[in-house]
Amino acid sequence: MIETEFKNAIQKPKYFLCKPDLKRTTIARLYEVDNDVRKLSRGNNSELSFTLGLYTTDFNTRKKNKHVDMIKEKYLIRFEQGIQKEYYIIDSIKKSMSDNDTVDVNCFGLGYELRDKLIKDYSAVSYTLTQIVHDLLINTIWNVGYVDPQFELKYRSFDFNGTVLGGVNEAAASFQALIVWDTINRTISFYDPEQYGVNKGFKTKFGKLMMNVSQELNTDEFCTRLKLFGKDGMSIQDVNPLGTNFIQNFSYFMYPFQQDQNGIVISHSDYMSDELCKALIRYNQLSEQHQTTYKNLLNQKTTLQEQLSQKLNELSQLKNELDIIEDNLATANATGLPTQALINQKNAKLTQIASKQGEVDSLNSQIKSVDNQITNLGNLLKLENNLTQNEIKELNQFIIEKEASDTNISDPQELLDFGKKEFDKIRQPKIVVQIGLVNFYDILTEQHNVGKLNVGDIVTVEHDELGIHVKAHVSDITFNYKESTIDVTVTNAEELLTDEERFIKQLYKTIGSSNTVDMSKYKWNDAKATVDDVTTIINNTWNAVKRDIIAGVNEDVEISRRGIIIRDPNHPNKILILQHGQLALSSDYGDTWKTAVTSDGVIAERIIGKLLLGNKLLISDDLGTFTIEGNLLTIRDKNQKVRVRLGEYKTNVYGLEMIGDNGKTIIDQDGILSTDTIQEADNVDSTHPLKMKFYIDDDVIRIDKVKLNFSLERFRAYSKGAASQIINLTSTQSETINLNTTESASINLHSTAPQNISGGTETEGTYWGTGGHNHGIAEGTRLATYPVSGAGYVTWVPSGSHSHPISLGSHTHGITVPSHSHSISMPSHSHQISMPSHSHEIVYGIYEGTYATSVQVIIDGVMRDGTMYGSDRTIDITRWITTPGWHTIELTSSQMGRINASIYIKSFVGA
Repeated sequence: MIETEFKNAIQKPKYFLCKPDLKRTTIARLYEVDNDVRKLSRGNNSELSFTLGLYTTDFNTRKKNKHVDMIKEKYLIRFEQGIQKEYYIIDSIKKSMSDNDTVDVNCFGLGYELRDKLIKDYSAVSYTLTQIVHDLLINTIWNVGYVDPQFELKYRSFDFNGTVLGGVNEAAASFQALIVWDTINRTISFYDPEQYGVNKGFKTKFGKLMMNVSQELNTDEFCTRLKLFGKDGMSIQDVNPLGTNFIQNFSYFMYPFQQDQNGIVISHSDYMSDELCKALIRYNQLSEQHQTTYKNLLNQKTTLQEQLSQKLNELSQLKNELDIIEDNLATANATGLPTQALINQKNAKLTQIASKQGEVDSLNSQIKSVDNQITNLGNLLKLENNLTQNEIKELNQFIIEKEASDTNISDPQELLDFGKKEFDKIRQPKIVVQIGLVNFYDILTEQHNVGKLNVGDIVTVEHDELGIHVKAHVSDITFNYKESTIDVTVTNAEELLTDEERFIKQLYKTIGSSNTVDMSKYKWNDAKATVDDVTTIINNTWNAVKRDIIAGVNEDVEISRRGIIIRDPNHPNKILILQHGQLALSSDYGDTWKTAVTSDGVIAERIIGKLLLGNKLLISDDLGTFTIEGNLLTIRDKNQKVRVRLGEYKTNVYGLEMIGDNGKTIIDQDGILSTDTIQEADNVDSTHPLKMKFYIDDDVIRIDKVKLNFSLERFRAYSKGAASQIINLTSTQSETINLNTTESASINLHSTAPQNISGGTETEGTYWGTGGHNHGIAEGTRLATYPVSGAGYVTWVPSGSHSHPISLGSHTHGITVPSHSHSISMPSHSHQISMPSHSHEIVYGIYEGTYATSVQVIIDGVMRDGTMYGSDRTIDITRWITTPGWHTIELTSSQMGRINASIYIKSFVGA
């Protein structure tokens, strides 16, 4: 019983072979797995390798392993150990023959399947990490999982060509996010690397689980001074109390220097002298002490400069108005016109100018005061004013410079915050510790440590004899289940270089070392002189010091305390004035100055010429900007999103590229964004769906959106006319038909009111003679008389024509009809009908029935969504229409009705 409990307590890995269908159907459990090794890597897909024997032994009988033929590339392996469960995809299978015939199987974490999906010419401007990754996964069955909220507040430009897996990794690197793969639910999460992983108390030292240990100090990216650059070479001078474009920290070389509150040294630095350490501590304290003061002075100066600019414009306008008054006054004096009103205007204007000048002088005084404070603070914080010459020389040995740049940052304060975060990662050398552990999963007494050692978690490693005392994040874990060992890599670095990468970096260092830590894209270096044709023209032609000023003829030129004023005698409304270090031109007597040249640039409503030259030329207004840099013209909208690129918009690719608001290309040399709508309407019932068949051309590079819209209507029919024809009809065979009368009853018939009817009858016709009749007795027959009296008789002779008087009294007749029936027998017969050619007039009308309902959507023969729709709908079916070629959409209804449907397709069509 005790042995059973021990056995159940130890968690052994289990391996299951699964089909790559949607349910990941389990095919078999692989009991015979051998030489199994599993590697977990922070931020990357896990790896798994194992071997299967070609033969197995069962009850001393050797037989072929049935699983060898079952296992295939792209099949899945489900790994289980305790509560851990993870899916791997088989990448390669190698069969080998040696002492033991085996099959070697190599697998990667299920996320590796994204390597089979390609992304072409993806481009996004000002997107969050979630938006970018969602676009990358649109044609896969993977989804975005958890995303740290900080990444929803950051926006990046992102261009990519390659596999979906590569795109996800590059997007994470752009946002400095840590990827966590969930192979059970097929989701990808993104965490802040500094916040991911916890200290669960796992500790190893010599004699406790530890088999071997090594420590390496990596200084490849280590620095003590980090220079920061943002968009267009912008740096941090405006927000840095030191007034420099760098931040610095010498704590690594100062360690473990300590002093008490009286300045007495408790422990010495391993590198620096005590004097230098003390001087740096004082200098850092002084810098921190005046940081807020420096920031307040900068804000104050910015506000004063904005006010001064406004007042100078107002003063310039007043002086221009004074000039016009003085001109008018001079003209009046010359022509003998009244001048008093003009003199009054002049005096009033001089008063206004004096008042405005007082405001300008006050602002200049305040700015000068702020400048003096900034200068004094800068002098106070100068390194040479806080360290001795010898300390400065000694410090020079410990200045290791690197650069960090992010072209997505345009605010100095944001750049400084970014720089501080990056500096924290590289101001200390990377510590890399390799540890070999006994696999405590197989040790009953160490089961309390199960679950404490995970990638990303913090562990403690100690080895007193080697002086190793490290508490850092686990970056890699390799489980060798065959040898029952665990190899752990612990580091404070974000990434570790392989031996090959480290060798290459060393090789590069012997050729020419680069001190740039590039966090996004290449920084445009304003400090570097650009020698090209444009620069040559600017330097040779636009040198104001060397150029001569040639005077014109017939010019009205005035040089006075107001500056230099030039008027055109033929067009007195046109005035040019030079004063206050600026040149201004007016075409309305100086009422407005719409053209000016100042130290800040040229201000004009219209610039006319043949050649416009410059380095990184920028043209902008309130609604957008466009820049010309090198061979590329870029147009941005008012939200600074890139919308048009003309020229070399990709390396060695020239043409026009238009980009939509969603960051996707609308048109470039490869193709154009196209939309198409297909509509179909028809009657349907339970066995006759509405079918819509359409074709997406093979030249389509990208399908952005496919939407299905349908409305449910009543069944509809229409009347028709038809051509005439002969119609023959044949009846059925005969049969007996029985008809029964009602029951018998007496029927009384009554004559009219009683009366005597008189009249005569007359029988006409010739029987034996003319007229009369003989009643059937031959003429001459003797008829006996009655009563008999002897032999009396009479002789019959025909009567002649005569009449009998009749008198009919009132009477009735009674008739009784007995109950009876009539039997009718109709023999077999048919009726032949011949209908002559004829026509019918059309009866116009629309006839409607029931509505279509319980509609289901079938795409390419597969039921999608599973929803039964009973009303009008618009459905996004983009995820099911992903390839060129023929596609069929069927809409079914549970009863008779009518469906009116349309399909909207937006795609990028290749040229």
